Amino acid sequence: MKKLFSIMLALTTLVACSNTATSSTDAPASASAETPTTAESAASSEESKAYKIGFAFMSLSDTSIAVIRDDAQKRCDELGYTLVVGDAGGDPAKQISDVETMIIQGVDAIVVQCVDADALKSTLEDAQSKGIKILSFGMDSGVYDAFYVCDNKAVGTAVGEMVADFINNELNGEAEVAVLEMGLGMANTNERDAAVKETITSLAPNAKIVGVAAALDTPGALDAVESLLQANPNISVVATLTDGAALGAAQAMEASGKDPAKTAVFGSDISAVGAEEMINGKGFYKGSTDVDSLVLGIRCVDLATSLIEGTQTETIIPMNVDKIDASSASTFVK
Repeated sequence: MKKLFSIMLALTTLVACSNTATSSTDAPASASAETPTTAESAASSEESKAYKIGFAFMSLSDTSIAVIRDDAQKRCDELGYTLVVGDAGGDPAKQISDVETMIIQGVDAIVVQCVDADALKSTLEDAQSKGIKILSFGMDSGVYDAFYVCDNKAVGTAVGEMVADFINNELNGEAEVAVLEMGLGMANTNERDAAVKETITSLAPNAKIVGVAAALDTPGALDAVESLLQANPNISVVATLTDGAALGAAQAMEASGKDPAKTAVFGSDISAVGAEEMINGKGFYKGSTDVDSLVLGIRCVDLATSLIEGTQTETIIPMNVDKIDASSASTFVK
């Protein structure tokens, strides 16, 4: 169970990406994981409507998710809203309790980062029956009025484009490439895995993918790339699909004595650590993607507002996918 939750949490920290689906119908640092916490806004406005918004998080133990909570709180403060925060800690039963409490407290909308869609289904349906709007965030909750979602195919394509550009512009169009897939066997992550390989093959036809492995985090990627280099010592480019994997791949390339001018690692879902490495590291980590990471909390509050006010016309709301290199990475350094 702990291993399964670690995988789920890894998915949410990849900017909470999930596949497009069809619609079915720091809160303060002292916030307890036992019950949702109510954070009263300090800046209410007579002109704005004082909505109450619930945010049912999968887990706040990860710092990147806590940042989303903090940004949502700041946005609610600006608008004069009340934010009710639930931290499920990866427990489906706890998330059901969180959402039930939000219903009792009379929230106008619930943003849900779902732990288990099947387990939560009837509770979300009950919320909808009481006029509460549901915004599914990242993980498909199955029951929602709108779904704020990442297009994993677009993410994989963006990584593949950066790889192909480097090969074509710096390596005369030829290179041996390793690909580190997410390897979770889920439909949404499979889209990301497939897209990066298809894009490299299409845009850099003289490059050769000589090794494929699965790695989500830095230690796993370090081991995987070291093994791939033993079998294929001429690998000059590594495409990965998480920031942690890119950091591990960069370590492996450096340890093997590769020339950073002629080699490159590309990742996705950039973090502050990855951005720092891209700017001040040895030069191996050359590019990544970002999927609305600087605005996720704000956007969730704004989308919830649109649902409450009936102005949200789209059911599926895609996150923006941006390419990041050393020239733009400073934005992500904390």
